Amino acid sequence: MPVGLYVRELISNLIRTGKSPPRHRGRRRGIGIAPLLVAVVVLATLAIFVLPQFSSAHQQDRENSLKDELRYLRTQVAVFKAQHRGTPPGYHNGDPSGAVDADVFYDQMVHHTDINCRKVPDDSRLFNYGPYLGEMPINPINGKRTILIVGNYQPIPTADGSSGWIYKPQTRSEERRVGKE
Repeated sequence: MPVGLYVRELISNLIRTGKSPPRHRGRRRGIGIAPLLVAVVVLATLAIFVLPQFSSAHQQDRENSLKDELRYLRTQVAVFKAQHRGTPPGYHNGDPSGAVDADVFYDQMVHHTDINCRKVPDDSRLFNYGPYLGEMPINPINGKRTILIVGNYQPIPTADGSSGWIYKPQTRSEERRVGKE
């Protein structure tokens, strides 16, 4: 009912009877409790099926980001190895008979190096090896950028989230080749 018509009827009733009309005429308008509960149950059921799909899509995005980061890291390690006479990063002074060190790996990947894998000043124009990374990337699954070094002939541990990346300079093909000698 339009407001103007309602006000006119209200005034005419007031003049005729001397009383104001009751506040609620007839049936109240609004949603009852039963339809409201049905709507809540339907929305909750939809949420049960829809929310996990969004969650799995987010997990898939993180896994794809992880694959991209791993691909990039592997490529940069391969470039380092190719430029340093077959020595992978992580060895002090490029000596593969020594132990692999996470700090040395980091320095060799984010700074300039000479042919013997030694870190040189970044402003040096004499050595054009590296840097291979701007910084160590963050693992998109656990948010860490630390490096766990696995020694030669040791199995690669299961990722437990304690470090961002697991690095083993000796590849599986090198393990097989060394094992046959």
